[in-house]
Amino acid sequence: MGRIFISAAHGGKEAGGIDRGAIAGGTSEAKEMILLRDLIVTELRARSLEILAVPD
Repeated sequence: MGRIFISAAHGGKEAGGIDRGAIAGGTSEAKEMILLRDLIVTELRARSLEILAVPD
């Protein structure tokens, strides 16, 4: 079986600063995508799938 590679796509360093994405409602796109990535990784690993997650 193959591996699943997942990335939040935000939160890393870009142009000398942290890429937060859009900011609204007291949160940022990066924060929400990182939380979603972590939930997805946990769920898929619980199903015994091999997951490779990019760190923040």
